[in-house]
Amino acid sequence: MQKVVPFIQPETNAPRTGEKREAAAAVASAIRTLNLETEGLALLATELGGDLAEPFEEAVRRLAAVSGRVIVTGMVKAATSAKR
Repeated sequence: MQKVVPFIQPETNAPRTGEKREAAAAVASAIRTLNLETEGLALLATELGGDLAEPFEEAVRRLAAVSGRVIVTGMVKAATSAKR
């Protein structure tokens, strides 16, 4: 498996109040999300180099052979993914 390098939140000793605390919480949330996505992508890359390679290649072949439209469903980013 590939090495995952986590994003590290810089530490500060300054007291946080109000907006600064909310901004710090947003940054911490973004860092957690990036770490989770990084781990997921690393696992996907590992699987694509192994057991998932053949099914993925078959899916690509089938999609490439379609002469009409392909309907993509899913959550949140289906339209963005479909455009790619």
